[in-house]
Amino acid sequence: MRWLIVILMSWGLSACAATGRNAAADAHLRAGMAYLKQNQLDHAGRHLKQAFLAAPRRIDTVLALGHWYLSKERVNSALLLYQEALSWQPMSGVLHNNYAVALCLSGQHHAAERAFAQAKRLGAQSGQQNNCAQRR
Repeated sequence: MRWLIVILMSWGLSACAATGRNAAADAHLRAGMAYLKQNQLDHAGRHLKQAFLAAPRRIDTVLALGHWYLSKERVNSALLLYQEALSWQPMSGVLHNNYAVALCLSGQHHAAERAFAQAKRLGAQSGQQNNCAQRR
């Protein structure tokens, strides 16, 4: 009986910690997005990195941090982030789309076209594909 109480207490504490991490991630994500809209990239970056540290497997956090990387012209960082996220969320059309945009910006046009096609197959809408094709 004592072990059951210990297990339940451990589960409850880990659930509380997860809730706390999500609340922190939410707050940092909201702040980071607000700073991005104001083009205050340094402030945005601090908050988005904190959101990512609190919840590294949240798609919204990955997308926001990836957008920040691209805003800072850190295309390789965005590519690595999207590749990592796609390893655990391969059926996300929006991740494939954002990865395609980063590939396009890095000059990898053929790979970008394939990623855009995959995003479309998965139901993501994209207005960036034509821009990538025009940059060639």
